[in-house]
Amino acid sequence: MSHLLNPRIFASWPLRAGLLTQTAFWCQQAASYLVLGLYLQQGHGLSPLAAGGVFTFLAAGYLLTSFRAPVLTMRFGRSVIAAGAVTAALGDAALYLATAHAGTGGSVAWLFPGLLLLGAGQGLCITPLTTTVLSHSDPATAGSVSGALSTAQQVGNSIGVAVTGVLFFGALSHGYGLAFERSVLQMGALLLVVAALTRLMPRPQATA
Repeated sequence: MSHLLNPRIFASWPLRAGLLTQTAFWCQQAASYLVLGLYLQQGHGLSPLAAGGVFTFLAAGYLLTSFRAPVLTMRFGRSVIAAGAVTAALGDAALYLATAHAGTGGSVAWLFPGLLLLGAGQGLCITPLTTTVLSHSDPATAGSVSGALSTAQQVGNSIGVAVTGVLFFGALSHGYGLAFERSVLQMGALLLVVAALTRLMPRPQATA
């Protein structure tokens, strides 16, 4: 009987470590977009178009780093992912400070530095996470490994939205500002866990 997903791949420690790191990273990814959108539109009263304009600062940070991320990964391996996770965590810290300072009544421009850092960190994590794990698979199992990584991404997104959503809406009675602050603190802490988990991932394979 042929398996849709080859179970032999889970005997590989690099894959297990990579799946754990992948799941933890994506637990904050979709959730960050959700709570930021709610904070901007419901808290600040921005239109969807204006809120999308604020998101462009996150996208700009992502573009600044994502193009160089594959080359950096080939040279530095898992350290790129760790650096990206810490950078993104600093972005969440900056968003927390901006929200604590400005609340929902101040200018959204206070969020721009944190969004740039958050996007830059994501750019150093997303592609390197996949390529680092796939580099330790053989051609016969590469398809199964890729499918497992994609599944970990979807599982992480689902768990993250559920957990962060509970935290956000649980604090909403105290205002959108506090709800957003608590959410970014939780996601920033999770990114530091991701940085620590990269130590479980394999180092780059030596090239001849």
